Amino acid sequence: MQSEGSVHSHARRALEAGAGIQEIEHSLLLLVSVIGFPRVAAALSWISDDSVSA
Repeated sequence: MQSEGSVHSHARRALEAGAGIQEIEHSLLLLVSVIGFPRVAAALSWISDDSVSA
């Protein structure tokens, strides 16, 4: 929660394990009811950063 570094790290590892960016986004969207929309929106913006997809 509000841990940008952790989101980047987990997203990178998921990509390395074969997950697609859409699968990662979908898993984040499932968290809306648990952690709330503002936090999910922040995490979605973090995974779209160049540092994760590079």
